[in-house]
Amino acid sequence: MEKKPAIEDVILEIHAAPLEPQGWMSVSKSIVALCDAERAAVLRVGLDAVNPPMVISTNLDQETIHEYFTTWAPHDVLYHGAARHGRIKPELVSTDEQLVERREYFSCAYFNEYLRKHDIGPQLNVCLTSPEPSFKAGPCALTLYRGVSKEAFSKDTAAVLRRLAPHLSMAARTMWHIEALRMAEPIYRQALNEVRIPLFAVDLAGKLALVNSAGEGLIRAQQWVRVVGNVLAAGRGLIEADVFRETLAKLKLGRGATLLLTDGASRDQAVMTTVPLASSSPIQVASKRISGFFWIVPCSSQITPVDKLGQLFELTPAEIRLLRQIVDGKSVRDAAAQLRISLHTARTQLKTIFRKTGRRTQGQLLALANRIAIIRMNGE
Repeated sequence: MEKKPAIEDVILEIHAAPLEPQGWMSVSKSIVALCDAERAAVLRVGLDAVNPPMVISTNLDQETIHEYFTTWAPHDVLYHGAARHGRIKPELVSTDEQLVERREYFSCAYFNEYLRKHDIGPQLNVCLTSPEPSFKAGPCALTLYRGVSKEAFSKDTAAVLRRLAPHLSMAARTMWHIEALRMAEPIYRQALNEVRIPLFAVDLAGKLALVNSAGEGLIRAQQWVRVVGNVLAAGRGLIEADVFRETLAKLKLGRGATLLLTDGASRDQAVMTTVPLASSSPIQVASKRISGFFWIVPCSSQITPVDKLGQLFELTPAEIRLLRQIVDGKSVRDAAAQLRISLHTARTQLKTIFRKTGRRTQGQLLALANRIAIIRMNGE
């Protein structure tokens, strides 16, 4: 039996997928192996005749795909069930049982005359993007398949796909938004800001040409990246600083890469992906030709309640570190000692946290963190 790929390797592969069309084929094969599936398809439906459906399949023959679009697409009870139950949402993972009632499914013509004919049984789906009207494109999804006589996908397998879902969705969105960047400069910036991950564009000299709002926030934090003289540099404490510099140098030469970044202090990790543009690219900003893009995505699969509070109330990294100590039950004095800051600094940061969150005591902060944890637990 072929050895399953490590989920960390698949995540790196996903972030490299937008570099070239064949990248999605490789990702599809890896996820089939990881999830014990037999076949898979990445599907994006076009909204008009000029933009036909996009299909990247693994172990699905062309006859099956052609028959679906020419005959059965309007009768796809799973798609209609997803729409009816509001499950066409990015990063949402669904089994066939969640989309349509069993009796209806097994009695419909779509299953008996199409799926059964092609030995397609249990399915597991993850929505990658919402419809993109500006690109004349419908939603994009990845679906895994097993044979009619095979067992349904387990909860553990669905959990694996949920872990991959944010990375798959980001890679798909990035591919569409990079297409959108072939427009005028104001539209470049608008498209960049629609991407929620930190995204950067560099010119032929390696200087920062464009950055979206999420990227600006990352630069301010200086955890992964900083700007020195308008040139992007490795963040302070980054273990792979030399590899970071080499990767940006390769980007100027037209070579893309994907690497794992590690913060020496927090041990947090992130995936960095670089995408070069062809020398014939028409994209120019302020008379400077863009040589490529890169983005950085934190690897944390689950954000903690404290991190969520940091996002909601726009706390600084230093304030989040202090809040983490407080929520863990430490006094301000002990937290200051643990973080190696003065007691005065810790008290000043705590006052700022109180002001931003609207709380007055450490007990109220703890109650707020517990409430966030309960909300997240109930939402999963």
